[in-house]
Amino acid sequence: MHAPLQLQEDAVVDPLPYEENDAKALVKYKETSSSGAALRDGGAVDVYARDNIGLLINYASVGFVHGTFPSTIYPFLNMYLNMDGFQIAAASALVALPWSFKMTIGIISDSFPINGYRRKPYILLGWMLCFVFLMAMAILPIQNPYYSPGEIQRTSNSTDRLVLNAHAPDQGNKYIVLMMFASLGYVIADVACDAIVVECAQREEESIRGRTQTTIYTVRYAFQTIASAIVGLGFNGQAYGGSFNWSLSFPNMMALTSIATLCGVTGTLLAFPKEIPAPRVPFRTRLLQMWHLAQSRVIWQLMAFSFFNAFLFDFEAIPSIIVQRDWARVQPLNAAIFTVISLALMTLSLHFTKHHLMQMNWRVLIFITTIAVVALDSTVSFLTIFDIVRNQWFYLGAPVLGNIPQGVRFVVSTYASVEVAEVGFEGTTYGLLTTVSNLAGPFSSSVSKFVDSFFDAYQQDIAKDTLQVRMQVAYTFIIMYTIRLASNFTLILLPRQKKHAQYLRQHGGQSRLAAVIAFSLYVFCLTWSIATNILSIIPSTACWRIAGGDGCGT
Repeated sequence: MHAPLQLQEDAVVDPLPYEENDAKALVKYKETSSSGAALRDGGAVDVYARDNIGLLINYASVGFVHGTFPSTIYPFLNMYLNMDGFQIAAASALVALPWSFKMTIGIISDSFPINGYRRKPYILLGWMLCFVFLMAMAILPIQNPYYSPGEIQRTSNSTDRLVLNAHAPDQGNKYIVLMMFASLGYVIADVACDAIVVECAQREEESIRGRTQTTIYTVRYAFQTIASAIVGLGFNGQAYGGSFNWSLSFPNMMALTSIATLCGVTGTLLAFPKEIPAPRVPFRTRLLQMWHLAQSRVIWQLMAFSFFNAFLFDFEAIPSIIVQRDWARVQPLNAAIFTVISLALMTLSLHFTKHHLMQMNWRVLIFITTIAVVALDSTVSFLTIFDIVRNQWFYLGAPVLGNIPQGVRFVVSTYASVEVAEVGFEGTTYGLLTTVSNLAGPFSSSVSKFVDSFFDAYQQDIAKDTLQVRMQVAYTFIIMYTIRLASNFTLILLPRQKKHAQYLRQHGGQSRLAAVIAFSLYVFCLTWSIATNILSIIPSTACWRIAGGDGCGT
């Protein structure tokens, strides 16, 4: 065990390893980081091998749970419970909020080994936590839907529909909170798995480095696709705005999803990569090491890119979910079918990137794909808003192609994380960089709700479908697409390729001020996101501007 670091302010510091194998790997890391060789000893890892397949099983489980929760939001919270667009945005943000704690979870797993192990115990703990909250939702009595079954498809005018349960929107809060805590469980498992993936990826030579990441994300998206398909079929009954005379209930779906958590537990126990026990390091030592790691230019620069690029690209048009329901008349089954196609195309794009785009300039890739996504999506949106083409197949079909460049954007943004992750800090470094990106989503959603609250584009307005309402809705989409295109200005912060990232790691120097700004921004955005999104789902505060409401009758 090493003593706490005593460092000068401007010293260039590498974090200290805390076990012998990590020490050897760190020497190898420094010797080979600019030579094109692997960053760790041991050779490339075969994730399909009998002793390693449990890692893929875990990502399959993560994919299934991660695919289930977002897929239920449209048919259950919007169609079944009739929550408004800004509340749906808040629900999506809150369910995804645990991803904003990846850094904290990474620090804990790196700092507090359980019986000497930093990964497997946390994976098991995460899955069991997720299982408990899934079962809580599975046994919770379900309320009647807002509209009588069949009313949503009978007429597009929401004011003419027969209301069965006027208090249904108020019931959504408890489901959102339970899904949020269930998400925390599988995020804990995911963070520990991510640390192992970084270790495996660093054992690959530069020419193939990134294949492990691409493989595990391909598996994750494949099972996310399966989950979306099941939700689409199961939630296409008349109470959900669909055409089937049968459907799954929300508790049924949660019980089914709980099986995925048990698969994760089984894979972890029976077929998981071997982990060498590591001694415990004092938490204060780990925080001090982490603090100096965050001062490294390559780290804070990547943090800045991850946050601002995601914040701008994730900006939303809050009325979009109501446009989808009332103007495009999208049924849950058809939405799910195209979600499946979207995820399948994203999976193929990851595979294509793995084999053909590994050495291409990262900045160029993201620049091109951002423009492609905006061009495809905006064309369909404006044709639907102004009643030129209002067809659910057109509304869903064209933007689905945007998932090809979207998949490329996603996987490329993860490559740089592997290049700069320090030995012994895999979970913390990877969590640090991905946390700021994940936090940007809920923060962007909260800002989107506030901006769009000044437009008459709520579901009661959209029901009128006048030219004035169409213009109000169009303004929210124009703002969204403009801001998404502006995300390309952040590409100057992204390294061009692996060697550029390694150069910044070795020669970029350090900045205490940048680290202070980065962590201060993190705390502010996290606090803001939690507060504003929770306000959106509390009936007494949902009308506040800051929560995305219309100002409580103003």
